[in-house]
Amino acid sequence: MNNQTDQRREAFVVKIGERFFYRSTKQRVLTSFSLAGAELFLTLEVAVRVQLHMRARGKKADIFKIQIQEE
Repeated sequence: MNNQTDQRREAFVVKIGERFFYRSTKQRVLTSFSLAGAELFLTLEVAVRVQLHMRARGKKADIFKIQIQEE
């Protein structure tokens, strides 16, 4: 495969327990059962901000790096 047809990008997701972060409101943290419904962050800095916000709310949040492959 050449680089033009096999372009890959990295993204980051925040995992809270067994679920993936989707969105946060004033009272609730919305999560997804699958990676398909997760919010994808293109920079680590934004994912870290979300992780720190979740930890401040008492949630155990971890960051995972994923690869997005465009075909």
